[in-house]
Amino acid sequence: MSIILRMILPVIIIAVAFPAQAEDVPRFDIALYCQANASARGGPGNCRRTEETQRIALEADWQSFPKQRKHFCVQSVTFKPRAQRSYATLAQCLEDGTTS
Repeated sequence: MSIILRMILPVIIIAVAFPAQAEDVPRFDIALYCQANASARGGPGNCRRTEETQRIALEADWQSFPKQRKHFCVQSVTFKPRAQRSYATLAQCLEDGTTS
């Protein structure tokens, strides 16, 4: 496979795989995230409550965010390993344009 095709193919796959993701709040694995990050998030119960509350808030406010911002933030968070995908991180990106 040529070098150019190797560089372009991932972009094409991403464009095809994620076109509608900015339309709806993505689904992250809260249990996996909290299992991997519970100590930094005040324990597993607190982590799950925080993430679920953030997901509900995002669903309520989703239409108020610009489409380009949603697309950028969803891609930024989705490209992280599954155990690092957080609704809190997505909300932070939507609010101020940063991901951590």
